[in-house]
Amino acid sequence: MRQYNGAAPLAKIAFDDVASSDGTISVPVDLGIDLFPHSYAAGARVYSISWGTTAIFYNIMAMEIDKFVYTHDDFTVLVAAGNDGPASWTVGSPATAKNMLAVGASQQQRSAPVYRIEIRIMPTSVTPEFLHEITAVAAFGPVVHTMPSTTLAIAVASPLDACAPLQRMPGRIALIQRGTCTFESKALHAQLAGAVFVLFFNNVDEHVMMMGSENEASQVTIPCVMLSKTHGEAVLGAAAVAAGEMLPVNVIVPIVTNTGGDNVAHHTLADTSARGPTDELRMKPDVLCPGVNIYSAHSDGNTNTFNCAMHIGAPNAGIAVMSGTSMATPPQEPPPWSASTLSGGLRCPGMSTLPPGLCPLPPWSRR
Repeated sequence: MRQYNGAAPLAKIAFDDVASSDGTISVPVDLGIDLFPHSYAAGARVYSISWGTTAIFYNIMAMEIDKFVYTHDDFTVLVAAGNDGPASWTVGSPATAKNMLAVGASQQQRSAPVYRIEIRIMPTSVTPEFLHEITAVAAFGPVVHTMPSTTLAIAVASPLDACAPLQRMPGRIALIQRGTCTFESKALHAQLAGAVFVLFFNNVDEHVMMMGSENEASQVTIPCVMLSKTHGEAVLGAAAVAAGEMLPVNVIVPIVTNTGGDNVAHHTLADTSARGPTDELRMKPDVLCPGVNIYSAHSDGNTNTFNCAMHIGAPNAGIAVMSGTSMATPPQEPPPWSASTLSGGLRCPGMSTLPPGLCPLPPWSRR
């Protein structure tokens, strides 16, 4: 299993737990006083952060990073840029700081197979048959394109956004609308209700490339895909009409077609990776690292079972397949110069052409 040793198998790691007992993130009041000193005292000189906010401006957390790195020149902070791409103005704090490196996710440098994944809505006596292509897959749960096709009946979630416990739906596909709460919490509600597949549909007319995970040790074990708003509402309408006649709506999922290989390069920014500029017009991310389909150690959380590492991506596998800037950030090799010096050089591209004061710098902002 030497090929799965990871990026730095001999590295020593100091951990800071910023999670509450319920699994939510609870960030210390002052990063420079209550977070970084612990790892610094333990000898760590590279700090990796894979949490953040959607604030695209320079806020208190960003300032605390800049201030700490200013006074600790041998300390480098790496922050995941976030997974709200592909639009601009999506990088979130604390990746908006200056004396650190905001890490974006790049594609793998290999010929990656490209899959088209579809679902087929089977006809009833009152509804037609139609075929819909899915627009996104989840970063949690099983790898959909490796699954065999199966036919299952639709169960419309109640409430439709699945942000509360659902009615029982054993062995069915849960039809759930996007919005209000996270994709992962919706999927967990469906899973607990007995669903074996989740079909999300968008609540707005925009394209979603991937449904991210808020928890790297996700409890979701059922496959999840997404339809566009138009196609999802068509499925919802067909289910309503069929329900009026006491008829089930059966769906074939997934229908996978390998459309060939796409030779993508390591310097290609992944669509899901957040990017700048920040509110103060600094360009982000600062560096890229592969963050798509990354293999990592995995456990089912049960000390009485054996996770076989020969299985990849399955709920009982010893190896998980995950994507996102949280996957890209930890392996990023720190530069041979301080992050504050590098980010200072990247802080405001074309600064000489910008009006004075457009990129205001606090006293601890680096050279």
